Amino acid sequence: MKGWNGLRRSGEEGNALLIVIWVTLVLSTLLLAAHNRLSLDRIFYAEHDALVVARRRSRDLFHHVILYLQQDKTRYDTKEEMVFPVEELLDPGLSGAEVELWDEGSKLNPNNAPLPLLSAYFAGEAGCFDAVQNRLFGVDGEAAYGQVVRKDFFLSKAELNEVFLTGGKGKQGKAEFRQDLTVFSPAILGLLDGEVLVSLLLRWGEEYDQTTVLRIIDDFNRNRKDLISLGSFNELAARLHLDLVLETDDINDLLMMEGCLNPNLISARFLEALFKQKNNEVTYGFYDLDEFREQNPFIEKSVFEYYLQTLHNIPVTSEEIWKIFALETKIWGVRMRVPVSTGRLLETTAVLRRERDELMTKSRIRVLAYEEQTKINER
Repeated sequence: MKGWNGLRRSGEEGNALLIVIWVTLVLSTLLLAAHNRLSLDRIFYAEHDALVVARRRSRDLFHHVILYLQQDKTRYDTKEEMVFPVEELLDPGLSGAEVELWDEGSKLNPNNAPLPLLSAYFAGEAGCFDAVQNRLFGVDGEAAYGQVVRKDFFLSKAELNEVFLTGGKGKQGKAEFRQDLTVFSPAILGLLDGEVLVSLLLRWGEEYDQTTVLRIIDDFNRNRKDLISLGSFNELAARLHLDLVLETDDINDLLMMEGCLNPNLISARFLEALFKQKNNEVTYGFYDLDEFREQNPFIEKSVFEYYLQTLHNIPVTSEEIWKIFALETKIWGVRMRVPVSTGRLLETTAVLRRERDELMTKSRIRVLAYEEQTKINER
């Protein structure tokens, strides 16, 4: 048998061994935590660096898109030809990048649409029409007609999409409206009424008392046919005896004196609303629109004139048509996708306005909206 000293010595050795094991476990845990932290830091910085590179490549790609739109000399735009040749870019860093182009200017902008046009567009969807009307005029139900001029506007497409939640539109219909509505297209003189014109002037920064507002609305509506044929805003201001404080060049951001809607890309619903009679009793069914323009794209003005005037017997002159429509796209939507890392991509969405001179020798591109966000690559 071991003596007391032997037992004591064995106990001390056992305690020392436990201490050593405990210290080893603690150190191992600390080392493992440090290793994991370093690994996470490496992953974080690698993802950060990859995102920085993707952003640089996306902006380079955006520059190529702008140059492409500036150098394009085509006098018309169709869906089939709105394809950016990304495969022709020589930059190997843009391998796998995608570019999508669309016409944002041929969509309906409720901010600039007269109430009769909105009513015709939302025919059969009273809840959606009421929701849009209430937002623009800031009151409920039919009382909106008591407001002289709209006092609120949709500032983003997200705000616009909320209308269909409150308006009770079904999921399929909401998708249709989301694709067909915008907040980026400017007002078109050929579609204005007096109320929308005054709302543009107030948005622009002019100030008028109630008497002047009513006078402008009445003068424009009574002389609308003559006024929408004018070629410049200065002429319009002179005819309406407008006292302007601001520089008239700036109102071009809100108002186009010429046509903007591309018949190759406008929806049948919007086209029908444009030509629907005010009493909503006469309906022009453009159910053949997609099929017709697929076989006969509107690359000449005469083709679209034939479609409206002869095929559908719409009483509209050629001059009236081209105060509303244009064969070329003027407001462009752009979506670019650039790989960041495995399973992640950087998506950039932008809206551009292309302005050309009459001889198409110069083009100016203005950026109206630009947004970047990372997404999971679901492909």
